[in-house]
Amino acid sequence: MFDPATRNAPTTALVAGGSQGLGFAVAEQLIAEGCTRIALGARGQAKGEAAAADLRKRGVDAIFIEMDLADAESCKAFVNKAVAHFGKVNALVNAGADTRRGTILNTTADFFDTIQAVNVRGPFFTMQAFIQHCIDDCQRGRIVNILSTEHHCGHVNLTPYAASKAALANITKNTANAHLKDRINVNAVAPGWMDTPNEDKVQRE
Repeated sequence: MFDPATRNAPTTALVAGGSQGLGFAVAEQLIAEGCTRIALGARGQAKGEAAAADLRKRGVDAIFIEMDLADAESCKAFVNKAVAHFGKVNALVNAGADTRRGTILNTTADFFDTIQAVNVRGPFFTMQAFIQHCIDDCQRGRIVNILSTEHHCGHVNLTPYAASKAALANITKNTANAHLKDRINVNAVAPGWMDTPNEDKVQRE
């Protein structure tokens, strides 16, 4: 009989953007479903170490790896360092994103490039390194990308963010098709607005 409390017992997971908000909630859900090996990746070291320590109190082999989604090499290093610690990984959740506001009129080129670097390029190269590991290790892999309902159109003050999530939606489908025969499942979820600590900060600003 299927037991939801053990469905992720075989899972060794990477959660990019896992130190807070939705990413940390994903890590908690993985634990609730039996996962005992998790790597959290994020920029803030203090917050990330605290998040990993919290998970370790629950009997989980949890580590924090500092990563910058805007830096492709940092994204690849996140995967490689997790593999070095656990031996292998078989699940990736791309939960990190830059949700700052911008319209079609007030968005500068630099700001647009920053949003795309974090929300599109970061997940792209994290997936690249993860998929290569799965192929090299001849193992199944599962990827879940966090999109947003904004990718269907988006609020007028979230234009570059909406564009980035639309791009990630396409990359998700393209990669799922490309690596179906490698037994790597690539999916996405598109939640609506969530009251996370970071979103609270953005709205107050």
